Amino acid sequence: MKTILLILMTLASVAMAKVGVDEWTFFSGAHLGLNVYDCALHYLHGEHPVADAGSTSWGGAPKGQQYLDFRSNIINCRVLVCYRESDGQIVLVDYWKLGGTFLPEEMRYLTNLNRPYPPLVTRLNNPEEFIVSSPEQDKLEDEAVRPL
Repeated sequence: MKTILLILMTLASVAMAKVGVDEWTFFSGAHLGLNVYDCALHYLHGEHPVADAGSTSWGGAPKGQQYLDFRSNIINCRVLVCYRESDGQIVLVDYWKLGGTFLPEEMRYLTNLNRPYPPLVTRLNNPEEFIVSSPEQDKLEDEAVRPL
């Protein structure tokens, strides 16, 4: 039993070394003002893609916008970006630590990553979900989820 456990732990560490992804690297690929195509390069098409799952058809975005979802099942992280269809610019980033908690220094890092695109609205919806957007986008998101 110990041998099997040791083999599994070794395989897991080799997989992580191959991927070379930690939460900081994963989250660094998405910020406000970034073009969604550059974001997709980071997560899906780079020399070392950091996402192993996601969706391009996540519904409920405000009119003229789309959501794109990137996930890592290895480190249990998710980034949901909302971008404008007209120019591909990211206008909202929803960072997730699935089953984890955002620490104050991580929230500061993500806020600073997005700081060149003020004014910012940052919100910790729950311990594992940190959202960064603008006041205008926040209003659009609220309107998009309201029932007609």
